[in-house]
Amino acid sequence: MKSFGNKDLFTLSRTGSFGRFTAAGSFPVDFVLTSFDTDDLENLTFARQLTTDKLDFEMMMQRDIDEGRARKELAEYLYPSKKNIEELKSNVVFFPPILVAILDVRNNKVSPYYPDYKEFEDEDGFLNSQWGDCFKLKAFLTDEGQECNEYGGKYIQKTPVELSLNMRKNGARLVVIDGQHRLFAIKEMLETDKAEVLKNLHLPICIVYPPRSVEGQDKVPSVTEVFRHLFVDVNSTMEQVGGHFTILLKDNNLSSISIRKLCDSIVSGDLGQEYISAVEWNTKSKKESTNLTKKYSVTSIGIIDKALSETIAKSQKVLRHIFDVDEDIDIEWDNFDLSKKNEFEIHVEEKLIPLISKLFFEISIFKDAFTLHFNQLEEIKRLTNGENGSKYKVVYNTIINSSPLPSNCDPLVEDIFQDFSNQASSERKKSNCRLINYALFQRSMFYVWYVLLGKLKSYYSADQITDLTVDIINFALEEERDLFGLTRRYLQYSIWQDGNIKRGEKTRKQFSRLIFSILSSLDIRQILADRNLEHEDIEDIEDCLKELSEKSIMDYFSDYKEQRIKSFRVEYPRYIHLNDDEIEELTNAQREQEKLIEKIKMNKIDKSQMRYPFDELVNEYITDELEITQSEMKQVIRFDFNFVS
Repeated sequence: MKSFGNKDLFTLSRTGSFGRFTAAGSFPVDFVLTSFDTDDLENLTFARQLTTDKLDFEMMMQRDIDEGRARKELAEYLYPSKKNIEELKSNVVFFPPILVAILDVRNNKVSPYYPDYKEFEDEDGFLNSQWGDCFKLKAFLTDEGQECNEYGGKYIQKTPVELSLNMRKNGARLVVIDGQHRLFAIKEMLETDKAEVLKNLHLPICIVYPPRSVEGQDKVPSVTEVFRHLFVDVNSTMEQVGGHFTILLKDNNLSSISIRKLCDSIVSGDLGQEYISAVEWNTKSKKESTNLTKKYSVTSIGIIDKALSETIAKSQKVLRHIFDVDEDIDIEWDNFDLSKKNEFEIHVEEKLIPLISKLFFEISIFKDAFTLHFNQLEEIKRLTNGENGSKYKVVYNTIINSSPLPSNCDPLVEDIFQDFSNQASSERKKSNCRLINYALFQRSMFYVWYVLLGKLKSYYSADQITDLTVDIINFALEEERDLFGLTRRYLQYSIWQDGNIKRGEKTRKQFSRLIFSILSSLDIRQILADRNLEHEDIEDIEDCLKELSEKSIMDYFSDYKEQRIKSFRVEYPRYIHLNDDEIEELTNAQREQEKLIEKIKMNKIDKSQMRYPFDELVNEYITDELEITQSEMKQVIRFDFNFVS
């Protein structure tokens, strides 16, 4: 066999089998199947090892590893602790190939594209393909046949090929995009007394790269875009990928693009690293990804993703208004062709991100919560220079990097971290900032914005409507108004139940309706004037917002009544405001109604003859309470309405 020759600056070379994966004209991904022994594993990198001075969400790859699972399950799979020597001899184990991506890294920063590509034939009959000083492929040129691959109008043998990489500081990195847990388990075992059992291990490796993702090419996906897309496809279920990483890694979804751009805009700000640590972005569980899991978190990318997907994503008219594009342009929210990504990114970055930022940094409770988080972090940073400074530094780094506390850390570290969390929670409870803890409230805020965008798009720009949204929500959150107070009668059974929030979409709707309810008492014309939003159709705008407010009040009370009746029907035997005679009367009426319903089922009486004595009696008892509740809400929203006839 012909020699492959000198390696030059390419410090790592592997011989293997070549293939190109493309279907129906899709963007090609090349791969080389090879193997590594345990000494070679030092050349494989976890995505979380690609550290920079600050997070770069646009360049982000899959980073989280469930270290506990890797140690417990995969290490046990390789070396079952309960099997004896003879049983181990008959133990069959095998890991599928680890999927490894070639990334070009310069000064610890991932390059979006590979360096310039060149191709040449040498005198020995090899085809050489080279991507700058990053990596190169060397293959035998051949005629068309079964054992060859078409390669730019030529043909190369599938095997053997030689892949060579420049593994110096500024060069290639082999980053694991599927199989991180397998690799982690093996590396962990190599650090223990079990290392000897892995001495003959050869791990199958599939090295992949998009050959056309090269600098200077127009409208081609970047290297990280290709690998994020590949990762999500390979890990097709949310639980495998991890709740938040499904969002962060998608490139054909406007919500994912928006969230990465939002996070990067926060990081690039003056207080970026401190502020982004208050945003949850690496929760592994799909179930937990749309809620807050830390007491000090201000929001979560899962909450934002869900809020965007259930609001503006559903309306082409609203999206066109936000992006300021013609009515005949369709904006695909999900599963769009990657060739459209660059165009969509521009719209998102210039039009959408400034609007979302206003919601989080101009609405009072979010602004206050971010400030509180920053001040707490500054205090922790100050304490890193004092007694027990090393312990405070561990906590600071844990929070700032959004990482878990180190396993088996000092108890004092755990105490400091817990105090930090408890202080954030305690401060929020003193004000309306406590509403941040509820994903349903955060999503209701987006819904208010979405409704106003839909109703006012004929009058104002999306930016102006967002400013108005901020004002309205801030009016609703005024401390002296206490619209969302835990003791408010009109919130019981509708938003709060026994001191806790009621779960479900109805609660999100009720939050939104309450925010809209305060419009009836506001001087809308003056608010618009304060924002320089005078308009020739100002009366129509006023009427539109007043109508929205009054409908929201009636809808709120209608749902409140429904929930109160439902609760009363179940709770009346234990209701402290009823005496024994009243409870007995209700019980008898309920039995009578149940008997009548049973007779209808048995066709003993006609449905038209049906009476509902229990329902009628419940309504009588509820009416007085509704009147009291209505009176309280009138005083709070400062508007006179009549729901209870």
